[in-house]
Amino acid sequence: MKKWWKKAITPMDLLIAAIAVYLFTRMDFQNLQTFDYVYIVVFGLWFVMTIVKAILYYKEGHGGISFKEPQK
Repeated sequence: MKKWWKKAITPMDLLIAAIAVYLFTRMDFQNLQTFDYVYIVVFGLWFVMTIVKAILYYKEGHGGISFKEPQK
């Protein structure tokens, strides 16, 4: 079985997640500014897209879909 999660979750994804967690722990949720709202929305989008990417790689690894062109 292929290690689908190694292709789906890259070291850059782990770095982004670690930085995001650090910034969320330092964020003052009682006094959010526009930049804070933008950060929360962008991180939420990144998180959802990373989950979708992981699901696609999981399905590819288990024969559900293929990212390769069909051979003629």
